Amino acid sequence: HTEKLYTTGFNAKWSMFLPNSITPRPRTSHFMVYLPDRNEAICGYGIDGKDILLNDLWSLDLNKMKWNQIEFDNHTIIPRNGSTAVLLGSKIYLFGGFSGNAYLADLHTINLSDFRVEHITLSNDIAPPGRIGHVMAERNGQILIWGGYNGDWLSDLWIYDTFSNSWREIATDVKGRTSAAFASYGEFLYIFGAATTD
Repeated sequence: HTEKLYTTGFNAKWSMFLPNSITPRPRTSHFMVYLPDRNEAICGYGIDGKDILLNDLWSLDLNKMKWNQIEFDNHTIIPRNGSTAVLLGSKIYLFGGFSGNAYLADLHTINLSDFRVEHITLSNDIAPPGRIGHVMAERNGQILIWGGYNGDWLSDLWIYDTFSNSWREIATDVKGRTSAAFASYGEFLYIFGAATTD
C-alpha cells in the first residue's frame, strides 16, 4: 500500500550540539538506532573520509550529550558501510553492507546487555541477496528489508521471522530504491526520497 504525502503540520528548529567528549571518527553510510529506555543512540560501522571501512560501535548519551566508545567482540564482523539496523528487544539486528569488494548478506545481532555478537544461522537456505542502503524495520518480532543496491537497483521485499528464524520473500510491484529516509509509526512504514538510478 503506498500513498503520497502532500502536506504535513511538522515544524522544527534545527540545532547543532558538539558533545564535550571523545567522538567517533567522521563517517558516512553507518547505522544508528535509538534506545528509548536509556535515551541513548548507538551508531557504528560505515566508511571514513579516507575510505577506510569501519566496524566500531559508539553510544551517545542524549541526557549528558557525551559519546562513549563501546568495547565489543567485533573481530568476527567484516568492516563495512551501507548496512542498516533495527532494535528488537535487547538486541540490535543488522543486515548487509559493502566490504569493499562484496555486497554482504549476513544477519547478525549485538546484544545490548553484554555487547556480544551473534551471527545468525538460518533454519533454511532462503535469504535475501547482499545489499547496501536498504530500508529495514521491525514489527511484532518480524524484520522487514526492502530495496537497496548491489550492482542492481533492488525492488525485493523480505521478512525475517525471529520466531521461526527464517526469511520469506513477499511479492511487490513497488519500484525499489537505495538510501531512503524511513520511519515507522503505528501500522505504517513511511519512506521518503532516495536514489533509483545511477
